[in-house]
Amino acid sequence: MLQSKKLSWDSDFFRINIAKIETENASVDELNQAIAQLKNEGIKLIYIFSSKAIDISEYTYDSQQFIDVGPKVLYHKELPKAPDYHPQIESFKAVEVSDKLYDLALQSGVYSRFKLDPKLPRDAYEKLYRIWIENSVNRSIADEVVVFMESGEIAGMVTLSKKGDWGDIGLIAVDETFRGKKIGHHLLNAAYKYFYDLGITEIGVETQLNNLGACRFYEANEFLVHKVEYLYHCWLK
Repeated sequence: MLQSKKLSWDSDFFRINIAKIETENASVDELNQAIAQLKNEGIKLIYIFSSKAIDISEYTYDSQQFIDVGPKVLYHKELPKAPDYHPQIESFKAVEVSDKLYDLALQSGVYSRFKLDPKLPRDAYEKLYRIWIENSVNRSIADEVVVFMESGEIAGMVTLSKKGDWGDIGLIAVDETFRGKKIGHHLLNAAYKYFYDLGITEIGVETQLNNLGACRFYEANEFLVHKVEYLYHCWLK
Protein backbone atom coordinates (compact mmCIF):
# COMPACT_ATOMS: atom_id res chain seq x y z
CA MET A 1 0.00 0.00 0.00
CA LEU A 2 1.32 3.43 -0.99
CA GLN A 3 -0.12 6.88 -0.34
CA SER A 4 1.21 10.26 -1.42
CA LYS A 5 0.24 13.78 -0.44
CA LYS A 6 1.47 17.28 -1.20
CA LEU A 7 2.49 19.26 1.89
CA SER A 8 1.45 22.91 1.69
CA TRP A 9 2.90 24.07 5.02
CA ASP A 10 6.31 22.49 4.42
CA SER A 11 6.38 23.78 0.85
CA ASP A 12 5.68 27.33 2.00
CA PHE A 13 8.20 27.11 4.84
CA PHE A 14 11.09 25.71 2.78
CA ARG A 15 10.02 27.51 -0.43
CA ILE A 16 10.16 24.36 -2.53
CA ASN A 17 7.42 21.94 -3.52
CA ILE A 18 7.33 19.07 -1.00
CA ALA A 19 5.23 15.91 -0.78
CA LYS A 20 5.26 12.78 1.34
CA ILE A 21 4.86 9.11 0.55
CA GLU A 22 3.73 6.57 3.13
CA THR A 23 4.36 2.92 2.38
CA GLU A 24 4.18 -0.42 4.13
CA ASN A 25 5.50 -2.82 1.54
CA ALA A 26 5.59 -1.07 -1.84
CA SER A 27 7.80 -2.63 -4.48
CA VAL A 28 10.73 -0.81 -6.06
CA ASP A 29 8.71 -0.25 -9.23
CA GLU A 30 5.70 1.10 -7.32
CA LEU A 31 7.78 3.56 -5.35
CA ASN A 32 9.74 4.68 -8.40
CA GLN A 33 6.46 5.25 -10.27
CA ALA A 34 5.11 7.34 -7.42
CA ILE A 35 8.34 9.38 -7.34
CA ALA A 36 8.17 9.91 -11.11
CA GLN A 37 4.57 11.11 -10.87
CA LEU A 38 5.40 13.58 -8.12
CA LYS A 39 8.35 14.88 -10.12
CA ASN A 40 6.02 15.49 -13.07
CA GLU A 41 3.88 17.54 -10.69
CA GLY A 42 6.83 19.78 -9.80
CA ILE A 43 7.81 18.22 -6.49
CA LYS A 44 11.43 18.78 -5.46
CA LEU A 45 11.57 16.97 -2.12
CA ILE A 46 9.69 13.86 -0.97
CA TYR A 47 9.53 12.65 2.60
CA ILE A 48 9.26 8.86 2.53
CA PHE A 49 7.80 7.13 5.59
CA SER A 50 8.17 3.36 5.52
CA SER A 51 7.25 0.65 8.00
CA LYS A 52 10.34 -1.26 6.83
CA ALA A 53 13.91 -0.22 6.17
CA ILE A 54 14.56 0.60 2.51
CA ASP A 55 17.65 -0.31 0.50
CA ILE A 56 18.11 3.16 -0.96
CA SER A 57 20.55 1.85 -3.58
CA GLU A 58 17.59 0.29 -5.41
CA TYR A 59 15.90 3.63 -6.06
CA THR A 60 17.70 5.38 -8.84
CA TYR A 61 14.97 7.26 -10.68
CA ASP A 62 16.34 10.18 -12.71
CA SER A 63 19.38 11.14 -10.65
CA GLN A 64 17.41 11.46 -7.44
CA GLN A 65 19.27 11.65 -4.15
CA PHE A 66 18.05 9.56 -1.25
CA ILE A 67 19.12 10.58 2.25
CA ASP A 68 18.51 8.28 5.18
CA VAL A 69 17.45 10.67 7.97
CA GLY A 70 16.98 7.91 10.53
CA PRO A 71 14.03 5.98 11.93
CA LYS A 72 11.64 7.40 14.47
CA VAL A 73 9.92 5.49 17.24
CA LEU A 74 6.53 6.09 18.85
CA TYR A 75 6.48 5.12 22.52
CA HIS A 76 3.26 4.37 24.37
CA LYS A 77 2.32 4.09 28.02
CA GLU A 78 -0.87 3.38 29.93
CA LEU A 79 -1.03 5.94 32.69
CA PRO A 80 -0.99 4.98 36.33
CA LYS A 81 -2.78 7.12 38.88
CA ALA A 82 -0.77 10.30 38.59
CA PRO A 83 1.11 11.98 41.45
CA ASP A 84 0.52 15.61 42.32
CA TYR A 85 2.58 18.25 40.54
CA HIS A 86 6.08 18.78 41.84
CA PRO A 87 6.22 22.18 43.62
CA GLN A 88 8.70 23.48 41.03
CA ILE A 89 6.38 22.64 38.12
CA GLU A 90 4.48 25.57 36.57
CA SER A 91 2.26 26.20 33.58
CA PHE A 92 3.98 28.63 31.21
CA LYS A 93 1.45 31.45 30.86
CA ALA A 94 3.51 34.21 29.24
CA VAL A 95 2.39 35.42 25.83
CA GLU A 96 5.91 35.73 24.44
CA VAL A 97 8.42 32.89 24.22
CA SER A 98 11.40 33.38 26.50
CA ASP A 99 14.96 32.97 25.28
CA LYS A 100 15.30 29.93 27.54
CA LEU A 101 12.29 28.22 25.94
CA TYR A 102 13.74 28.87 22.49
CA ASP A 103 17.01 27.32 23.66
CA LEU A 104 15.27 24.28 25.15
CA ALA A 105 13.28 23.75 21.96
CA LEU A 106 16.52 23.67 19.97
CA GLN A 107 18.08 21.27 22.47
CA SER A 108 15.10 18.96 22.02
CA GLY A 109 15.68 18.81 18.26
CA VAL A 110 19.37 17.94 18.01
CA TYR A 111 18.50 14.60 16.34
CA SER A 112 15.82 16.08 14.09
CA ARG A 113 15.76 14.89 10.48
CA PHE A 114 15.61 18.54 9.48
CA LYS A 115 19.01 19.02 11.08
CA LEU A 116 20.45 15.76 9.71
CA ASP A 117 19.61 16.47 6.05
CA PRO A 118 22.62 18.40 4.65
CA LYS A 119 20.66 19.58 1.61
CA LEU A 120 18.27 21.65 3.71
CA PRO A 121 19.31 25.20 4.68
CA ARG A 122 21.62 25.12 7.70
CA ASP A 123 19.22 27.20 9.80
CA ALA A 124 16.09 25.30 8.75
CA TYR A 125 15.78 23.17 11.84
CA GLU A 126 16.34 26.17 14.12
CA LYS A 127 13.57 28.16 12.42
CA LEU A 128 11.28 25.14 12.49
CA TYR A 129 11.73 24.50 16.20
CA ARG A 130 11.35 28.18 17.00
CA ILE A 131 7.98 28.14 15.24
CA TRP A 132 7.10 24.91 17.04
CA ILE A 133 7.64 26.39 20.50
CA GLU A 134 5.95 29.68 19.53
CA ASN A 135 2.85 27.84 18.35
CA SER A 136 2.93 25.71 21.49
CA VAL A 137 3.07 28.76 23.76
CA ASN A 138 0.21 30.44 21.92
CA ARG A 139 -1.69 27.14 22.25
CA SER A 140 -2.35 26.74 18.52
CA ILE A 141 -0.63 23.32 18.37
CA ALA A 142 -0.39 22.48 22.08
CA ASP A 143 -2.90 22.54 24.89
CA GLU A 144 -0.38 23.11 27.67
CA VAL A 145 3.27 24.06 28.17
CA VAL A 146 4.77 22.99 31.49
CA VAL A 147 8.09 24.21 32.85
CA PHE A 148 10.30 23.16 35.76
CA MET A 149 11.74 26.10 37.67
CA GLU A 150 15.10 25.99 39.40
CA SER A 151 16.23 29.09 41.35
CA GLY A 152 13.93 31.30 39.28
CA GLU A 153 15.17 29.89 35.97
CA ILE A 154 13.46 27.54 33.52
CA ALA A 155 15.40 24.28 33.77
CA GLY A 156 13.15 22.11 31.61
CA MET A 157 9.91 22.13 29.67
CA VAL A 158 7.36 19.86 28.01
CA THR A 159 4.53 20.63 25.57
CA LEU A 160 1.32 18.62 25.82
CA SER A 161 -1.70 18.12 23.59
CA LYS A 162 -4.65 15.80 23.23
CA LYS A 163 -4.70 13.74 20.04
CA GLY A 164 -7.80 11.60 19.85
CA ASP A 165 -7.89 9.29 22.83
CA TRP A 166 -4.18 9.74 23.55
CA GLY A 167 -2.18 12.36 25.34
CA ASP A 168 0.77 13.51 23.26
CA ILE A 169 4.14 14.80 24.39
CA GLY A 170 5.46 17.16 21.73
CA LEU A 171 8.69 18.84 22.81
CA ILE A 172 10.47 17.84 26.00
CA ALA A 173 13.90 19.00 27.11
CA VAL A 174 16.01 19.59 30.20
CA ASP A 175 18.70 22.22 29.96
CA GLU A 176 22.12 20.63 29.77
CA THR A 177 23.29 22.54 32.85
CA PHE A 178 20.52 20.97 34.98
CA ARG A 179 20.65 17.37 33.82
CA GLY A 180 21.08 14.54 36.30
CA LYS A 181 18.58 16.01 38.80
CA LYS A 182 15.52 13.93 37.74
CA ILE A 183 13.91 16.99 36.16
CA GLY A 184 12.89 14.92 33.13
CA HIS A 185 11.16 12.50 35.49
CA HIS A 186 9.28 15.37 37.14
CA LEU A 187 8.22 16.68 33.72
CA LEU A 188 6.87 13.25 32.79
CA ASN A 189 4.95 13.10 36.06
CA ALA A 190 3.47 16.51 35.23
CA ALA A 191 2.37 15.15 31.85
CA TYR A 192 0.78 12.14 33.56
CA LYS A 193 -1.07 14.40 36.00
CA TYR A 194 -2.28 16.78 33.28
CA PHE A 195 -3.68 14.03 31.08
CA TYR A 196 -4.99 11.91 33.93
CA ASP A 197 -7.04 14.88 35.18
CA LEU A 198 -8.56 15.10 31.68
CA GLY A 199 -9.60 11.45 31.84
CA ILE A 200 -6.91 10.36 29.36
CA THR A 201 -5.25 7.09 30.30
CA GLU A 202 -2.83 6.56 27.40
CA ILE A 203 0.12 8.69 26.42
CA GLY A 204 2.47 8.72 23.45
CA VAL A 205 5.74 10.38 22.55
CA GLU A 206 7.91 10.22 19.43
CA THR A 207 11.67 10.41 19.25
CA GLN A 208 14.45 9.39 16.88
CA LEU A 209 15.62 5.81 17.27
CA ASN A 210 19.23 6.97 17.11
CA ASN A 211 18.62 9.31 20.06
CA LEU A 212 19.76 6.63 22.47
CA GLY A 213 19.57 8.84 25.53
CA ALA A 214 15.91 9.68 24.90
CA CYS A 215 15.04 6.05 24.13
CA ARG A 216 16.69 4.85 27.34
CA PHE A 217 14.87 7.59 29.27
CA TYR A 218 11.42 6.55 28.04
CA GLU A 219 12.10 2.85 28.44
CA ALA A 220 13.36 3.43 32.00
CA ASN A 221 10.03 5.16 32.64
CA GLU A 222 8.10 2.10 31.41
CA PHE A 223 7.17 3.32 27.94
CA LEU A 224 6.83 0.56 25.35
CA VAL A 225 7.62 0.73 21.63
CA HIS A 226 4.35 1.12 19.75
CA LYS A 227 5.60 1.79 16.21
CA VAL A 228 8.84 2.32 14.30
CA GLU A 229 8.98 4.20 10.97
CA TYR A 230 11.97 4.58 8.67
CA LEU A 231 12.35 8.04 7.17
CA TYR A 232 14.08 9.12 3.99
CA HIS A 233 14.34 12.41 2.10
CA CYS A 234 14.25 12.02 -1.67
CA TRP A 235 15.53 15.05 -3.57
CA LEU A 236 14.59 15.37 -7.25
CA LYS A 237 16.52 17.29 -9.86
